[in-house]
Amino acid sequence: MAWASEHERERRRHEADLAQITTHPDEHADADAIGQQMAWKKRQDHEKHLHDSAIAQMRPQG
Repeated sequence: MAWASEHERERRRHEADLAQITTHPDEHADADAIGQQMAWKKRQDHEKHLHDSAIAQMRPQG
């Protein structure tokens, strides 16, 4: 049962990734390779920020 849940989660994640590439416009109208790279970099930076923020919250304060 755990495998089925994990498989479904992976499938949804993959579909979301495809939607990012195929249906969501980049900030650049022509959606060229540079625009794709910039959008990817922006998402990566956001993910890193969230990760770093979560790690900082887990550290003891003091």
